[in-house]
Amino acid sequence: MKKQMISGLVMAAMFTTVQAVNDEYEEAITQLKNQQYEQALPTLQSLAEKGDSRSIFNLAIMYHSGVEVEFNEQKAVELYKIAAQNDVVEAQQYLAAGYREGWWGLPMDYQKYRYWMDKAENPEN
Repeated sequence: MKKQMISGLVMAAMFTTVQAVNDEYEEAITQLKNQQYEQALPTLQSLAEKGDSRSIFNLAIMYHSGVEVEFNEQKAVELYKIAAQNDVVEAQQYLAAGYREGWWGLPMDYQKYRYWMDKAENPEN
């Protein structure tokens, strides 16, 4: 009985933490949609430091476009790779395009293009 109660408390704490991260992320996304980049940046940075791959992807976009941070294509590509490795489909698509076209300092590489496109098209694999 005590073990079940502790297990239930642990699950509740995990759900609360996940929900809090989701709430913070959704707030940051709303701020981005409203072009409130200065307000969204610290939240995305904090969530990215905690490993939230969606936030990492959005930071990559900010570095890639120089929005509220200094334009840094190399940093953007590093962040795209991290997000893509953590199953963010949009990041996988960005990398696929980069390798297909030789954009953002990436070499034209058909094998890497196919790898990332396959992952993006088949996220369950």
